[in-house]
Amino acid sequence: MRILFIIHEFLPRYQGGSEIYLYRLAKALQERGHKTYVYTYGDFDEETVFNGIEVKRVSHNHKRRWIKYTTKIKKLLSLLPRLRDEFIEIDFKNQLRLKKPDIVHIHHLINLSPRIIEIVKKAGIPLVITLHDYWFMCYKAQLIKPSFKKCKGPLFLGLNCPFCLTPRPKFFQFIYPFLALIFIYRNLYLRYSLKKADIVTSPSNFLRENFIQYGVSKDRIIHLNYGTNEKLFKNIRPRRKNKIIFAFIGAILPHKGVHVLINAFNKLKTKNVELHIYGDFSSHPERMRYFQILRDLSPVETIEFKGPFNNNEIANILSKIDVLVVPSIWCENSPLVIHEAFMAGVPVIASNIGGIPEMVKDGVNGLLFESGNVGALSAKLKQVIENPSLLNEWRKNIRPIKTIKENVLELERIYRKMLKTSKKK
Repeated sequence: MRILFIIHEFLPRYQGGSEIYLYRLAKALQERGHKTYVYTYGDFDEETVFNGIEVKRVSHNHKRRWIKYTTKIKKLLSLLPRLRDEFIEIDFKNQLRLKKPDIVHIHHLINLSPRIIEIVKKAGIPLVITLHDYWFMCYKAQLIKPSFKKCKGPLFLGLNCPFCLTPRPKFFQFIYPFLALIFIYRNLYLRYSLKKADIVTSPSNFLRENFIQYGVSKDRIIHLNYGTNEKLFKNIRPRRKNKIIFAFIGAILPHKGVHVLINAFNKLKTKNVELHIYGDFSSHPERMRYFQILRDLSPVETIEFKGPFNNNEIANILSKIDVLVVPSIWCENSPLVIHEAFMAGVPVIASNIGGIPEMVKDGVNGLLFESGNVGALSAKLKQVIENPSLLNEWRKNIRPIKTIKENVLELERIYRKMLKTSKKK
């Protein structure tokens, strides 16, 4: 089969969970004899090959846009959800003609054009959409307010969405009706577009239930969790302990709750413990600002910022720690880093939010705490420090993790069923 994957960003520059998962998936499908392509956003237009995968990157070069805006209008429009990009749509149609895919599998459309869904369906190509977050109902994708409190979703399809614009436009109270209409249209259009997919997959039951409540048919959306590249963990060895090492591994962003973890760790009085923080903090101004806040919160020598890393090093990193901490304050889907930790035999302490409790069982393979509660997390860290024997017990309780090979077999069955149905039409 010829499979065209679509995602908002891709390796090597962007190494988030969805990008890493898609790369592993594309490579595993290649090993099964399939031809895989990636269509994604880039800083400029280019066609490249990344580790054997053909990648087409397309940019937002606004000099090519058909409508020219004033500076003030551009500034306002940059805050609003993007629903069309004529240049990307033309470019994508050209890619369909060149690649002639049997299947199109969308993983994310941020930075691209949502109309890609309509283009695929008009071309008569079977379409799969994998949900990685809440973007189809929330333009910021995380269902979290600027105050970092959880959002329950669009009120009447978007009346509350303008309040999440940051920075808030001048004369907000006067233009609010106009903004609300834009968001209502955005959410209606994307919900309608999502329903056009032949099948929608959700890595967590939590996310699936959210989208069923949002209006997606439960027969169209299935629970299909991620697979993990087991090859990376073949030679992993547990470290020799002389102190307990907790670690955060992921994006250094406020909704990931790193500040919650540091504040909780600072409450501990013991010296025979360390906190290691792995993640890139230099690729974006927002990350740099947040990183400075974290540094100000981390005067103790037992907190180490390890910086960015290549995901191929993940097994080595996990072999050097005792506990992974996932302190997210947004409703996570199915964090890839938890899959990887369990594959490496590392217990997890995590927020009891989103799809996380589907993987982390409190007192079985780790611990759960109330999201955002510094005191609760500190108590969980202290529990491990005072009872280190718990770690061995939790390791024994970690159930086998789905491999990327098993995941590929699941998707092959879905792809073949779709192709069979498509030929009958």
